[in-house]
Amino acid sequence: MSMQSVQGATQHPQHHLLGLPPGLLPYIASFSTLHEIVQLRCSSKKISGLSSIPSRFQVMPKRSSETKYLNKFFQIYPHLTGLQVDSTLRDETLPKLLNLYPELEQLDLSKTRNLSQIAVRYVARKSPMVKKLVFANSISVGNRELSRFARDCKQLSSLELSRCKKVSDKGLQMLVSKQSHLKSLKLAFCRGVTDVGLTHLAQGCPGLQEISLHGSSKITNMGIAALVEGSANLSSVTISYCPRITDEVVEYLVACKKLHTLSLARTRITDLSLHHLARDATELRSLTLSRCRGITDIGVQALVWGSRQLEMLDLSGCPNVPHPGRYLPARQLRFLPVSRSTLQFGA
Repeated sequence: MSMQSVQGATQHPQHHLLGLPPGLLPYIASFSTLHEIVQLRCSSKKISGLSSIPSRFQVMPKRSSETKYLNKFFQIYPHLTGLQVDSTLRDETLPKLLNLYPELEQLDLSKTRNLSQIAVRYVARKSPMVKKLVFANSISVGNRELSRFARDCKQLSSLELSRCKKVSDKGLQMLVSKQSHLKSLKLAFCRGVTDVGLTHLAQGCPGLQEISLHGSSKITNMGIAALVEGSANLSSVTISYCPRITDEVVEYLVACKKLHTLSLARTRITDLSLHHLARDATELRSLTLSRCRGITDIGVQALVWGSRQLEMLDLSGCPNVPHPGRYLPARQLRFLPVSRSTLQFGA
């Protein structure tokens, strides 16, 4: 082995980054600690990619509780508008982080489920410019916290509260009382939300475009009817794994003329719903019907023939649709079987 090859084999690992595409550097940085990023940036001035990561959304590196490196991190990324914070973040670190980035537009705290209520309320007070806020899985977000978000986060348009068990109808009422411009709301597995909460949303959020109620066992057809009546601009609706949802709900949903994405997985719908969708949901592009035991080949055939805009259809786990692709060639469309029962269409 030549001396040159030996020297190449013993190079410091950071030099191997020089040959990588610049687009990979942000991804690599997202798996590093603050300490490692600061060291790498300081020890190799040639690696300029780490200082030019796009500001739209940056994953906060792991071990983000290393507060002594926060200022250095800010020097490298001074213009971030989005942060996704790791689970190691501590209550005392969050205020320092938010003080460094007072103009955040996107904040994802879904991995910090153990943050205290004080820290959660601090988020509302120190993030007045935030437009998208994710608090999924939080044990501290409840009705009072929603009231704080409504009062302090005036620019908020997208809110995810999936698996926040303390959220109820009362919290939604307080939220929409001052947040009438919400566009997206995700409430998956929020078992405290009922039809009453959907009525509050309908009255307070006429511009709502996306709603997710996955796993909401207390939601019924009447709640969706009230929501549709007040939010006619809905374009994406997820009511999968809602055991009280039946064919009646589709009669209300087709009134949303902009509806392009719909999930009815594991509900009690039958072929009747598929006929309604084929006839009236003219803009529907994505439909999830997985684990629906009431649909058959007959309904799928009507859907495929009638829904001219349909691009994705998920029929996985439907026992009465054993061969979901059998009717597709009749439409003269190119289709790709992604999995056994998930189909994508293309012109």
